[in-house]
Amino acid sequence: MGFPNRTVMLLLLLLAIEASACRERERVGSFPFEGPESVELALVEILEVDPDPAENRFRRTPPLEFTARVIEPFSAGLGAGEVIEGATGREDSAHAVCPVSLLRGKKYILYLDSADGFHVSRFSYRADEDDPLYDEYLRQLRGAAPRGAT
Repeated sequence: MGFPNRTVMLLLLLLAIEASACRERERVGSFPFEGPESVELALVEILEVDPDPAENRFRRTPPLEFTARVIEPFSAGLGAGEVIEGATGREDSAHAVCPVSLLRGKKYILYLDSADGFHVSRFSYRADEDDPLYDEYLRQLRGAAPRGAT
């Protein structure tokens, strides 16, 4: 009688873990132009990340602080070559969407909320260079007028 109960309990535990897991944002064919004017949009390369997610032994991604170089700005408020510092996840409390994970040396298309320093929210759309739609997103962004330009 004990064996089936253990099996049922294990299955329930596995289902509970899956139900509480975060979900990555759904990929869409065109890059969503979103956010207020205080949000900068840029292609950046991550120079430093603290703590480094590649070395993180914890299951949950902690808030990160990062240094990045702007490779290509898609907003009027940033310049190519500019080095910026920012953070992730300070006020993001929902667990339905996965926290932001940035890796040193990788390139990302990011929305950077510049209202109070640069902040990347888990709720903002982003793409890294390994994303299958990355090249298409860059083509679209390069063809659009810069955000905030008059």
